Amino acid sequence: MAAWMARLRNRPFQWFESFVKPGDDLGVKGLYRIFIFALLVVSAIFLIDVALTLSTNKEGEPSHGVFGDFFGGVANPFLTFLTFMGLLLTIVVQKVELRDSREEMKRSADALSEQVVAFRKQSFEVTFLKMLEIHSALTQSIDLLLVKANKTVTGTDCMARFHLRLKTKYRSKFKGNGMSFNGMTLQGMEELKSMYVEYWEPTRKNLHSWHESLSVILGYIESESSSNEPYLSMVSAQLSEYEKILVFYHVALHDQARLKKLVLELGFLRNLPADLLLHKSHMQLLPTTSFL
Repeated sequence: MAAWMARLRNRPFQWFESFVKPGDDLGVKGLYRIFIFALLVVSAIFLIDVALTLSTNKEGEPSHGVFGDFFGGVANPFLTFLTFMGLLLTIVVQKVELRDSREEMKRSADALSEQVVAFRKQSFEVTFLKMLEIHSALTQSIDLLLVKANKTVTGTDCMARFHLRLKTKYRSKFKGNGMSFNGMTLQGMEELKSMYVEYWEPTRKNLHSWHESLSVILGYIESESSSNEPYLSMVSAQLSEYEKILVFYHVALHDQARLKKLVLELGFLRNLPADLLLHKSHMQLLPTTSFL
């Protein structure tokens, strides 16, 4: 019984909603119904008024005033009500159109936002690849003259020579088992830094720009990309094992704060070859580095 009463109470609302809610025709059907209904009712009132006027007309008495009063008194309130219904239907249609316009604008804004993100990513990748190309060209431009062998090595072959130069300096500085490093007490750090300064001074002219270029690439990845991993992997793939070890010692022992900050924050140095370290204890020089 209660369910039946609830359906009965909802029936007028459902009828009203179906009448004023515009469909695909945007409310034209509802306005047409109002027009037809008004036409039928006004015609019925007119016919009733004519019939009543003729049946009650007395000879010699004018009937035009009575006819007009009846027709206007009955038809005007009805037409006013239908006008209100038409206005209400128009308001509902405008509300639906505004809602559709907002949804369309939102979809357009989302599409534009996606296009902006795609364009920024494309622009980032083009610039990033250009940076890698410049860095590779910079690597290939490095050359070393080997006096004893009477030949010149270039590009990545120079990196193996720089590593050999660092290794030679280390062994000449620290005889026997070399200089170990304690990551807890930092024992041996000052001695290692002093050794690196002696190595770096004659090497600076060859590798300073190379390290600066790498620093610029890592800084660009950090500032522009929300997903660093793929681009860090691409940079790492461009470096040989000797280059990675040279970066490791440069970051650990040289006072180039920007490159060190970027390497540590991004976790750039991973899976380095442990056999190229000057001493196995040097794994503790940088906390975020991993070795093979």
